[in-house]
Amino acid sequence: MLSEALFIAIAIAAEAAGASGQRPACGTMTRGLMWPLEANANPRLAVKLSRHGLLDICTRGPWRFKWNAPVVHISQLQKAAKAKAED
Repeated sequence: MLSEALFIAIAIAAEAAGASGQRPACGTMTRGLMWPLEANANPRLAVKLSRHGLLDICTRGPWRFKWNAPVVHISQLQKAAKAKAED
């Protein structure tokens, strides 16, 4: 029962943040949510966005919360390799 109420509160907070078009701050209330918010309710959209490297998930690291991509797109690897080669 408590987890359902917590999930509803998170969903309401995420929708309010999404209405402004800006990604909400990553914290305890948004942990586990995906950005863009539509991906939370639509698994096909989440897969499509993740394949293009456009999906972020709010996660908690050792010391703080941050938005992370669940997958790495090949274009991101190419950019990293070019940057490393230039150094």
